[in-house]
Amino acid sequence: MATYIDVAKHPLDSLLIHSSKTSGQIADVIDHDGADPYPNAHIGCDIFKTKSIYTGATATFDTFIRGKIEPNAGGYYYAHGYEGTTYQSATCRVPLSQCSVANMSKRRACVSIGIGTKGSLYTFVDVGLGNDGNGWFPTCWCRGFFNEDGSVKTGNQFFRAGDIAIHASGLDPYTVLKGTDPVTIKVEAGTTSTLDFVRAEFTYQGKTGSVAFDVPKGQMHVLSGGKPEVRFYRFMSLIPRIERSGNSVDDDADRSALSAVIDNLKLGTTDWTADKVQHAYSVQYQNIPDLRISNIRSSTIGSNADYAHIYHTVQTH
Repeated sequence: MATYIDVAKHPLDSLLIHSSKTSGQIADVIDHDGADPYPNAHIGCDIFKTKSIYTGATATFDTFIRGKIEPNAGGYYYAHGYEGTTYQSATCRVPLSQCSVANMSKRRACVSIGIGTKGSLYTFVDVGLGNDGNGWFPTCWCRGFFNEDGSVKTGNQFFRAGDIAIHASGLDPYTVLKGTDPVTIKVEAGTTSTLDFVRAEFTYQGKTGSVAFDVPKGQMHVLSGGKPEVRFYRFMSLIPRIERSGNSVDDDADRSALSAVIDNLKLGTTDWTADKVQHAYSVQYQNIPDLRISNIRSSTIGSNADYAHIYHTVQTH
């Protein structure tokens, strides 16, 4: 799962069940008959949509979703677009007046879009807003791009521009956005003769801030027809925070809550509607009392908008 904090390591595939389910709820994705480090876990998954790119073929839980599950990372949902070269950017709007959190002493809320890449070293960048209970701040995460002390790894280049401070490395402060105006977020892929890059941009109250992650050719992108092959996604989550000791806090029923809207979703200049979503699912659905992803199901807030209410009241571990 792509998040802004490295929570506990992704579990081995052997710890998750196999399923040929194509839609609907799976009551528990933990394989309790195998080598199970979560003996008390009971993690539900709700498949909103999973679709094959091949005519006549059927996608199942095992096809894509199973490989993305992190059962110890709180309640969350994802909506993944199709992989390809058709779109090289994604944008969204987050209306802060419709976003709130509660009981956040152990959690971070994330409202985000992101880009999945196919390079040899860097395979995703998350771009969105975080909230530890003290307000929303712009943040990006590219796993492995920086050294542990926050410095840029040799061979990489990192650039900042504009008036909005963006948290991207361990050295960066979290700058809270003042007010409840909408935030516009953009992420885009690109390449030069020597470099691959992903760039992110935030616009708020007439001000703009941007960052660029540049890496040597081939480490971030695989090209087809001269364009990067990418998959854009959007998600909301309430993840356990990392303590100063370096350990993540327990994923408990701590009554932490997130209610948020993400709208005006676009791939390039095209509305990011349900037909452009390949895989959409939630994890720990027991703790997600309301989730509306585009108009994939009858309850909706718009054809290119999502709403999520995550509320940790059920002990799943």
